[in-house]
Amino acid sequence: MITLQFSTERDAVSGFIRWATRAPFSHCDCVLPNGCLLGARFSGGVRVRKPFYAKFSRIARYTCNSMNPKQEEVFYDFLYAQVWKPYDTAGIFNFLLHRKHDWRAGKAWFCDALLDAASIQAQDAFLMG
Repeated sequence: MITLQFSTERDAVSGFIRWATRAPFSHCDCVLPNGCLLGARFSGGVRVRKPFYAKFSRIARYTCNSMNPKQEEVFYDFLYAQVWKPYDTAGIFNFLLHRKHDWRAGKAWFCDALLDAASIQAQDAFLMG
Protein backbone atom coordinates (compact mmCIF):
# COMPACT_ATOMS: atom_id res chain seq x y z
CA MET A 1 0.00 0.00 0.00
CA ILE A 2 1.43 3.39 -1.03
CA THR A 3 0.48 6.49 0.96
CA LEU A 4 1.16 10.00 -0.26
CA GLN A 5 1.08 13.06 1.96
CA PHE A 6 0.09 16.41 0.50
CA SER A 7 0.86 19.45 2.62
CA THR A 8 0.84 23.20 2.90
CA GLU A 9 2.80 25.58 5.08
CA ARG A 10 1.98 29.13 6.19
CA ASP A 11 4.62 30.97 4.24
CA ALA A 12 4.96 32.99 1.05
CA VAL A 13 6.62 30.19 -0.93
CA SER A 14 3.84 27.73 -0.16
CA GLY A 15 1.25 30.36 -1.02
CA PHE A 16 2.97 31.17 -4.29
CA ILE A 17 3.17 27.50 -5.29
CA ARG A 18 -0.54 27.03 -4.56
CA TRP A 19 -1.36 30.16 -6.55
CA ALA A 20 0.86 29.22 -9.52
CA THR A 21 -0.41 25.63 -9.69
CA ARG A 22 -3.99 26.45 -8.70
CA ALA A 23 -3.77 23.58 -6.23
CA PRO A 24 -4.82 23.31 -2.58
CA PHE A 25 -1.40 21.95 -1.57
CA SER A 26 2.16 23.07 -2.21
CA HIS A 27 4.15 19.93 -1.42
CA CYS A 28 3.95 16.14 -1.50
CA ASP A 29 5.94 13.31 0.07
CA CYS A 30 5.68 9.53 0.16
CA VAL A 31 4.87 8.16 3.60
CA LEU A 32 7.29 5.29 4.19
CA PRO A 33 6.23 2.14 6.06
CA ASN A 34 8.10 3.39 9.17
CA GLY A 35 6.16 6.70 9.13
CA CYS A 36 9.00 8.86 7.83
CA LEU A 37 8.52 10.96 4.70
CA LEU A 38 10.54 10.68 1.50
CA GLY A 39 10.40 13.60 -0.89
CA ALA A 40 12.22 16.42 -2.65
CA ARG A 41 12.44 19.91 -1.17
CA PHE A 42 14.36 23.02 -2.10
CA SER A 43 16.27 22.74 1.16
CA GLY A 44 18.19 19.48 0.98
CA GLY A 45 16.89 17.85 -2.21
CA VAL A 46 15.63 14.27 -1.97
CA ARG A 47 15.75 13.03 1.60
CA VAL A 48 14.04 10.82 4.14
CA ARG A 49 12.66 13.13 6.81
CA LYS A 50 10.84 12.82 10.13
CA PRO A 51 7.02 12.91 9.94
CA PHE A 52 6.64 16.54 11.07
CA TYR A 53 9.89 17.99 9.71
CA ALA A 54 8.16 21.22 8.71
CA LYS A 55 5.46 23.41 10.23
CA PHE A 56 2.66 22.04 8.09
CA SER A 57 -0.54 24.02 8.31
CA ARG A 58 -2.57 21.49 6.34
CA ILE A 59 -2.00 17.79 5.63
CA ALA A 60 -3.98 15.26 3.62
CA ARG A 61 -3.00 11.66 3.06
CA TYR A 62 -4.16 9.49 0.20
CA THR A 63 -3.59 5.77 -0.10
CA CYS A 64 -3.17 3.87 -3.36
CA ASN A 65 -4.45 0.31 -3.10
CA SER A 66 -4.19 -0.50 -6.80
CA MET A 67 -0.55 -1.63 -6.90
CA ASN A 68 0.48 -5.24 -6.52
CA PRO A 69 3.39 -6.16 -4.22
CA LYS A 70 5.93 -6.13 -7.08
CA GLN A 71 4.82 -2.64 -8.15
CA GLU A 72 5.08 -1.38 -4.57
CA GLU A 73 8.60 -2.80 -4.34
CA VAL A 74 9.60 -1.06 -7.59
CA PHE A 75 7.98 2.19 -6.40
CA TYR A 76 9.91 2.22 -3.10
CA ASP A 77 13.16 0.99 -4.67
CA PHE A 78 13.02 3.83 -7.18
CA LEU A 79 12.40 6.42 -4.45
CA TYR A 80 15.23 5.13 -2.24
CA ALA A 81 17.60 5.21 -5.23
CA GLN A 82 16.90 8.95 -5.61
CA VAL A 83 17.89 9.88 -2.03
CA TRP A 84 20.67 12.48 -1.95
CA LYS A 85 19.86 13.80 -5.42
CA PRO A 86 19.43 17.59 -5.56
CA TYR A 87 16.29 19.64 -5.89
CA ASP A 88 15.36 20.44 -9.50
CA THR A 89 15.58 24.22 -9.34
CA ALA A 90 15.84 24.51 -13.14
CA GLY A 91 12.70 22.41 -13.50
CA ILE A 92 10.70 24.70 -11.24
CA PHE A 93 11.81 27.82 -13.10
CA ASN A 94 11.06 26.20 -16.46
CA PHE A 95 7.62 25.20 -15.17
CA LEU A 96 6.88 28.74 -14.01
CA LEU A 97 8.11 30.19 -17.31
CA HIS A 98 6.15 27.60 -19.33
CA ARG A 99 9.34 26.27 -20.90
CA LYS A 100 10.02 22.70 -21.85
CA HIS A 101 12.03 20.71 -19.33
CA ASP A 102 12.86 17.00 -19.17
CA TRP A 103 11.81 16.37 -15.58
CA ARG A 104 12.30 12.63 -16.11
CA ALA A 105 16.06 12.99 -16.64
CA GLY A 106 16.54 11.80 -13.05
CA LYS A 107 19.47 14.04 -12.14
CA ALA A 108 17.40 16.27 -9.84
CA TRP A 109 13.79 16.31 -8.62
CA PHE A 110 11.00 18.48 -7.35
CA CYS A 111 8.37 16.84 -5.16
CA ASP A 112 5.59 15.83 -7.52
CA ALA A 113 7.93 14.90 -10.39
CA LEU A 114 9.74 12.47 -8.06
CA LEU A 115 6.52 10.72 -7.03
CA ASP A 116 5.23 10.71 -10.60
CA ALA A 117 8.46 9.09 -11.82
CA ALA A 118 8.19 6.42 -9.10
CA SER A 119 4.60 5.72 -10.18
CA ILE A 120 5.67 5.40 -13.81
CA GLN A 121 8.37 2.91 -12.80
CA ALA A 122 5.78 0.87 -10.89
CA GLN A 123 3.38 0.98 -13.86
CA ASP A 124 6.16 -0.14 -16.21
CA ALA A 125 6.90 -3.07 -13.88
CA PHE A 126 3.24 -4.11 -14.19
CA LEU A 127 3.28 -3.82 -17.99
CA MET A 128 6.54 -5.76 -18.30
CA GLY A 129 5.09 -8.53 -16.17
